[in-house]
Amino acid sequence: FGKVPVLIDEHVVIYELAAICAYLADKFPEKNLAPALGDPKRGLYYRWLFFISGPWEALATDQMRNIQVQPEQKMFMSYGDETDAYQALIQGLTEANPYLCGKQFTVADICVGAMLLWQQKMGQLRADPVIDQYLMTIRQRESLQRSNAIFAS
Repeated sequence: FGKVPVLIDEHVVIYELAAICAYLADKFPEKNLAPALGDPKRGLYYRWLFFISGPWEALATDQMRNIQVQPEQKMFMSYGDETDAYQALIQGLTEANPYLCGKQFTVADICVGAMLLWQQKMGQLRADPVIDQYLMTIRQRESLQRSNAIFAS
């Protein structure tokens, strides 16, 4: 597919950021980056992984291409329209405490946080106090600060 990022683990080739993250979280459960199988939050975790890499990414792509969804097209779009997608994002982030799966930081936070931080940097993210609060929580993570320092040097 020529996709980036890609992970090759022995004979398994995985592309798509959310798929790579979910694979690694399951491969290394001791890192506690995903709710355990059987944990009710596992569904919430999946919802966020698939929301950010499906409907939200489709919306972002349409916005970059200046595609406007007409009312009669809404039912055919994976995200409905921009208002629907933003309402779903805001509602979910309002329930985050402090992370998408409560107190547990997961790879869903990595995927959602990375997308929102990128969109904010590119000026493609509508300002909202709930988004700002979530991104502030993500930015305060020591691991992100260390990563940013590596790429800044």
